[in-house]
Amino acid sequence: MRRKLSMYIIFVALFLFLAACSNSTSTTEQQEGGGDVNESNGEMTELNVAFYITGEPPRDMKLVEEKVNELTKEKINATVKLMPIALGDYTQQMNLILSGNEQLDLAVTSGRMGFTGRATRGQLLELDDLLEEFGQDIKNVMDEEILNAPRLNGKLFGIPTNRDLAGSVGFNMRTDLVEKHNIDLESVKTMGDLEEVLRTIKENEPGVEPLLPFNVAVPHTNVVSWFDNLGDFFGVLPNDSDNLEVVNLYETDEYKEFVSTMRRWYTEGLILSDITTTTESRSALLTGNKSFGWFGPQKPGVEGQESRGAGVSISSVSLGEPISYTHHATGVMWSIPRNSGDPEKAMQFLNLMYVDEELVNLLNWGIEGEHYVFNNDNLVTYPEGVDGSNNGYRIAMSYLWGDSFLTYIAEGDEPTLWEDTRTFNENATKSKALGFIFDPTPVSSELTALDNVKNEYAIALETGVMDPETHLPEFIQRLKDAGIDKYIEEKQRQLDEWAKNN
Repeated sequence: MRRKLSMYIIFVALFLFLAACSNSTSTTEQQEGGGDVNESNGEMTELNVAFYITGEPPRDMKLVEEKVNELTKEKINATVKLMPIALGDYTQQMNLILSGNEQLDLAVTSGRMGFTGRATRGQLLELDDLLEEFGQDIKNVMDEEILNAPRLNGKLFGIPTNRDLAGSVGFNMRTDLVEKHNIDLESVKTMGDLEEVLRTIKENEPGVEPLLPFNVAVPHTNVVSWFDNLGDFFGVLPNDSDNLEVVNLYETDEYKEFVSTMRRWYTEGLILSDITTTTESRSALLTGNKSFGWFGPQKPGVEGQESRGAGVSISSVSLGEPISYTHHATGVMWSIPRNSGDPEKAMQFLNLMYVDEELVNLLNWGIEGEHYVFNNDNLVTYPEGVDGSNNGYRIAMSYLWGDSFLTYIAEGDEPTLWEDTRTFNENATKSKALGFIFDPTPVSSELTALDNVKNEYAIALETGVMDPETHLPEFIQRLKDAGIDKYIEEKQRQLDEWAKNN
């Protein structure tokens, strides 16, 4: 009996030992899988990815998301939850998410949407180590100077998308009226030439006011510039400067000349009479035969882009040479928030957007045959029976998705769009301050006061509504009272420090 009991004990002990070995092996195999499998529930890593869109979220977003996940499961062993947010709500939604604890692994960021503040508040992760280990394709694709532009105190917090990375001052206008009045666009090269075009429309098209706003509540110097705005317009670097001296834009002779021209145009009826208060959209003003054209930055493909947005055919002219500023690089970026559940996987997914053609076209156009087809020129168009009103997925914002040069070209654009854009980027002059990002934290109270003054004067002066003879000196004095000299002094100090290190 005792011998049988001993054998039983040995058998049980051996069984427990083998079971423990089996469990240990299973756990080790999970750990060697790179941490992609959650040990508590066996689920694959899911990445939450936020980006802005124009209009409503596409009806077939989930369908496209499933196709995206077929790729990401295979290539980086992760799934992706796409989080489209309306452009008008994006900044506020990001503020809420980043201020809380909601998981967010990857998000579009922009210098125009609070990027600097989010980075300095610790809401965005430093990316240098992640980029080095998991972003080699990004490094191979991007121009080194552009890639390094979003550095703050030497640390990288955003990855610019590869797209048009420069801009030139220009003007967009209705093609029908250009052709009707035989306007020679090749001869329109200066503001004086443009004035003659606007006068032609004013004299020959009753009821059509020639110049409409770029956007309501946006000063014209946001798109008509002869300077590097250094982030906020309070202290700028003129393009023709031989040094890095920061100047007060609003005290320069060039600014006075510009607002005086706008005033003359306004009083002569060349500018929309209610330009500072209109609530009508650009499309409504154009298609309703109420206006003619607007200032806008130029790049290859701008005519097709603006035609699709305006609802009428648009022709464009450039009034200057392309220049690349920091705000071109930081205009559209991707960042990894501090509340990412898996920063390494987030960087792996971002890296895919710079090398995987199938992925970026899924994100941009949707599913071939269902959301788009190719025409005889190999350009993207709608499938039969589908148009803009019933298409289930057509974000069509190629500049969002890592390397935009991987996206298919749309019908209406030149087949050579991406070759033209590469040439445009390569030929652009680079600002002496390309890569400088000003941190306004030391003068944050002055910035608030300066913004308030600017909002009161700049739009009205730059659209001709205010008379600069009376109001420009008043504007300048109010800026001085708000601390612009102290602000420029701090910006100059940071720019000089940046120059020493670059």
